[in-house]
Amino acid sequence: MCLLDDNGGAEKIFIPKKELCPDGYVEYLERVLNTNRHLPQFSYKYAGESPIREPGILIIMQRQLAGMKMNGEYCFEEVRFLHCGGKVAGFRLWINAKEKGII
Repeated sequence: MCLLDDNGGAEKIFIPKKELCPDGYVEYLERVLNTNRHLPQFSYKYAGESPIREPGILIIMQRQLAGMKMNGEYCFEEVRFLHCGGKVAGFRLWINAKEKGII
């Protein structure tokens, strides 16, 4: 809700990777996911590689953002990576909530 509210009715927003993944967070997720990958709730087969690394973690984040719902409606129509210099710089999200009356 904060992501949607803070953008003043914009149709699309950008979330820098650094906001979702502060220093050390990707490494923490790598340890947690790789340690528990044998469990169904941590398998994330669509993320590919084993052991999982940053690209797979970003795919998981993209899917989780795309799957966010409020009041039974998806928050975002589309979630894409935004690249800068060959690396993922963040996520571009097209907001669905405004026209669905969620905000």
